[in-house]
Amino acid sequence: KRLRHGRVRIPSRCLREIIEEHKSFASRICMAPVNIDFDMGLKEGEKEKVVVVGDFVEVKVNVRVEDWVPIDIMSKCSVALEFCCAKKESSTDHNDESNKTSYIWCGQIRRITKARSKDVVITHQSRVSFIQRGAFVISACVKIGGEHGGEEIWWAPRAETVVVNKEKEGTE
Repeated sequence: KRLRHGRVRIPSRCLREIIEEHKSFASRICMAPVNIDFDMGLKEGEKEKVVVVGDFVEVKVNVRVEDWVPIDIMSKCSVALEFCCAKKESSTDHNDESNKTSYIWCGQIRRITKARSKDVVITHQSRVSFIQRGAFVISACVKIGGEHGGEEIWWAPRAETVVVNKEKEGTE
């Protein structure tokens, strides 16, 4: 048997009809099956974390399965928590100095597990160390994989910014 991958496009007229027939479907059509809480230690009111080259930032994610998701379905799925970091406004020129490795993850960036219960919070944490100046965006996502190879990716509701603005004394 051949397994096919792709996207299904449902015309809005058909979608309205489906929602009209099944009212509970409307609230879940674009609702994440997990609650994702991403944190890198920003204090209340802070918009970004400022560090120097060589410093690290500890990142943490907590994931909880939503109440409306049947646990017998989720228990058959793999749940991967993964961190992501990207340099803001990086150049696309591959010979450019800014495209060299700008940060290093210290620890695992991915944790794969199964959701055994709705009450359990799945946690993961890691550190990222910055070796170049610049502004970086860090976030987390949850990849939910089915038994037969399908996968959904859900991103944390927000990403946070780290500004690496100068090198430590004696390294310039």
